[in-house]
Amino acid sequence: MPRKRIADKKINKEQKKEDKIIASVYNREGKEKNKLELPKEIFGIKVNPALITQVIHVYLTNQRLGTRDTKTRSEVNGSTRKIYRQKGTGRARHGDLKAPIFIGGGIAHGPKPYDYSLKISSQAKNLALCGILSDKFRQGKIKII
Repeated sequence: MPRKRIADKKINKEQKKEDKIIASVYNREGKEKNKLELPKEIFGIKVNPALITQVIHVYLTNQRLGTRDTKTRSEVNGSTRKIYRQKGTGRARHGDLKAPIFIGGGIAHGPKPYDYSLKISSQAKNLALCGILSDKFRQGKIKII
C-alpha cells in the first residue's frame, strides 16, 4: 500500500509541472514575441464571487464621507442672556435665544458627522484581487506587452 502512495505523489508532481500557466508576450505592433510563465499563486486561483463582492462593498463604503452636520444650541452663534425675566410676564419661562424652539436656534437631535469606514483583512483583499486576475486571464482579457 505505501507503494501506491509514492506512485501517486510522483504523478502529482508531474501534473504540477504540466500545469504551468503560460502567457503570450506581445510587442507594440500586436505580434506575439515570446511566451512567459506566470505565477500560479496569482493567476491560478479559483474565483470566490462572495469574497470579491465583500471587498467591493468595503471599498465603496469607505468612499462615503459622512459630512452632514447641523448646529446644536451650543454651536449656534448668539448671546446666552436671558430673553426676559423669569416671573411676572405671563409668558413661559425661557433661557437664551439659541434654544431649539426659537427661529435661528440650534437643531435638536440633528445629523452629525459619522464614520462609515469598514475594515477587511489584507489577506482577503489579496485573495480577491488574485481571483479577479485569474478570472480575467482565463477569459483572455489580460495581455502582456
